[in-house]
Amino acid sequence: SDYYNKNSEEALLWCDETLAIDWEITDPIISEKDANAKNFSSFISPF
Repeated sequence: SDYYNKNSEEALLWCDETLAIDWEITDPIISEKDANAKNFSSFISPF
C-alpha cells in the first residue's frame, strides 16, 4: 500500500465480453469513469 496517485489509476470495462462475468443485473448504475473504461484486451499492465 502507498499514497494515492491518480496518474497510476486504471479501470477495466465492467461488461467486457472477454471477461465473461455474469453480473446477474439488468439495469446497472455505472459511473462515467467506469462506463468509459478500457477493454481488457487493450489493458497494458504496469507490472
